[in-house]
Amino acid sequence: FRTWASSSWFRPPQLRTAEVGLHLMMLPAWRFHAGLETHWAGLKPAARRSGKAPVAGVEHTQLTTMIPASTGLSQAELAALQPFDEAPAQPWTGGDETIWEPPALTERGARALAHEQLAEQHRRRIIAERGLLHARVSALIEERDARLLLVPIYIGTFRFRDRPWRFLVNAQTGAVVGDAPLDWRKVFAIALAVVLAIAV
Repeated sequence: FRTWASSSWFRPPQLRTAEVGLHLMMLPAWRFHAGLETHWAGLKPAARRSGKAPVAGVEHTQLTTMIPASTGLSQAELAALQPFDEAPAQPWTGGDETIWEPPALTERGARALAHEQLAEQHRRRIIAERGLLHARVSALIEERDARLLLVPIYIGTFRFRDRPWRFLVNAQTGAVVGDAPLDWRKVFAIALAVVLAIAV
């Protein structure tokens, strides 16, 4: 948390010494691994009047995605906290004192979201690898493995300017996700400098 709090010049220096509460939880997430056959059509830059030319093709790949099954974890937060190492995973017995959350999303519900995520992942990859301006895709998805995991996440809180702030920490890697307050004096100083530079 201290490293994350001091990673941006725009964050108040008081965050480095803020009192922080951390609670380890095992949060549920569905993990899908699948093979994709993606038929795509898009536009690439070209020496034409329009500056574009149509192209199409078929790509094959294997991808993995995770869908949160926790009411307290968003898709964006889970994506930012990844990866999680499954090597030490064991069947969950709930025998220790670790706080855990039962899944709030069924496998069927997660599957529909996962297929959308997988197709979008491959679309973005095709655009990047092919240097496309835009692309539409139709993906045939063959699931290779789907399982429910409990991933270790620290849920952290701190107070600043009389309001609570929340952040999450991947308990395996230390990756931090969350909103942090800004030092508005620094923001104002930068904005003022930009205005003066434009005026000059």
